[in-house]
Amino acid sequence: LVRTFQGRFLLAPDKAGRLPRLIAGVLGRAQERFPSLRLFADAWLSNHAHLLLQGDPDEIPAFMAFVEREISRRWGPMIGWSGTMFQTYQSTALPTAESQHRAFEYVLAQSTKEHLVTSPLKWPGAHCAKDLTKGRTRRGVWFDGPRYGKALHQRLARKRNRTPPPRTEFEEE
Repeated sequence: LVRTFQGRFLLAPDKAGRLPRLIAGVLGRAQERFPSLRLFADAWLSNHAHLLLQGDPDEIPAFMAFVEREISRRWGPMIGWSGTMFQTYQSTALPTAESQHRAFEYVLAQSTKEHLVTSPLKWPGAHCAKDLTKGRTRRGVWFDGPRYGKALHQRLARKRNRTPPPRTEFEEE
């Protein structure tokens, strides 16, 4: 469980649907950086999120720190927020198959148990339900900020063609 700063609705889904792709991109990059961890389910509501992870308990805090930092860096400026967007993070061990099953059901129920939507498939924010029911891998976008910054700096240093490079050239799916 991870909560936003002061329970504010910092993760409210946007009409353009950018936030779910951004979160999916950050989660994908986090999984590349922490290959021993497995993400089974996640649901991101406006002021908190639930993730069901398996792996070395010593790596989970680093994974979560990466996810929180990168979402804050990327989404915060888009909504006029500076600094971290997250206040608390809590991890709970699930030692039995029964506890894991209950936790999985709990994550899937996010957005419906709060009566926000009638089905998790209708939640416009980031939620694993859509991809799990369709048997597909979620796709997200990772923006390579350092590489973009370097290209931007090189362009601005030139006397000609000082227009910023297209951001899409620095995005990875």
